[in-house]
Amino acid sequence: SMKRRAVLLACTAVAVAAGAGGDAAVLAGVRPLVTVEACLSVCGCALIVACCWVLGQRTHFYWRLVMCMAVADGCHASSLMLGSWLSDWPFFCQLQATVTEMVSCVTVCYSAAISTYIFLLTVRHPSPSLAFEVVLHSCFWLGSALFAGIPLFNWFGFSYARSSISWCWIGGEPRYARDVMFYTELWLIIVAILISYGVTAVRMRRMYLELGSKADWTTARQLFLYPVVLILVWGPSSLATVVESLSPRPDVSWAEYLAAVVLPLMGFFDMIVFVFMSGMVTPSCCRVQEKRPESVTLNSDFRSSVVPAVC
Repeated sequence: SMKRRAVLLACTAVAVAAGAGGDAAVLAGVRPLVTVEACLSVCGCALIVACCWVLGQRTHFYWRLVMCMAVADGCHASSLMLGSWLSDWPFFCQLQATVTEMVSCVTVCYSAAISTYIFLLTVRHPSPSLAFEVVLHSCFWLGSALFAGIPLFNWFGFSYARSSISWCWIGGEPRYARDVMFYTELWLIIVAILISYGVTAVRMRRMYLELGSKADWTTARQLFLYPVVLILVWGPSSLATVVESLSPRPDVSWAEYLAAVVLPLMGFFDMIVFVFMSGMVTPSCCRVQEKRPESVTLNSDFRSSVVPAVC
């Protein structure tokens, strides 16, 4: 597709310039590229929130999770865009790095919450109370803010610093700071999400077969778009951290250039996933839940309460 070709062309251009040793030229080209990609992400996140709000999906717990994740991803893209231009100012560098760390953690938390909720839809109809939802959102945002404050106040020797490529984030010594503060938790959660969606897909297929229906593998496959986006966006920066920790030279690695190209696109990829998933995930889970044998006796109440509340 044209989108894939554009991203591939951008990555190729950056890689070629990096291979030529033109760090200054590459840095000059990275800033406008990050700006364009961040704008795409912000627009994509705004589209998700607007669609959920205008179409009335904001009344559903699942879509409120999606909306909050979109807000976090929009803030993530904005912080990277502003950081690529203003990171030379020490105060703003610290502020931007703190916001980036916080919203990155929030995004991962909401991704885990969405996968858990989708899994629960195939087991029973979860009906979170308002108090539970308030506590959940508070834990995600306040917990991430406290976690992001660790490098800000130089606790445990961790600190924020300007990266060699563009914006500010966790840097300096010790080199394993990013692994402790983000990447270890990130990949553990990605593995947990993959397992959760795998179990969900198997349960959906089994339930459809028990009901004598054809297995809905389309929805099951599209479930994995969520973790694929996380892997696609955070994979290059994770690789860059490994390369940086193993390399004795302070030079900018090709993985860092690739990470600078991909990281601002989180919200844009979320918008693509939203378009594919918005009308398929919860309705499919509801159809499975609705046709389960143990739901037959409650069928009259199910149609009026459970299905409208989720789908």
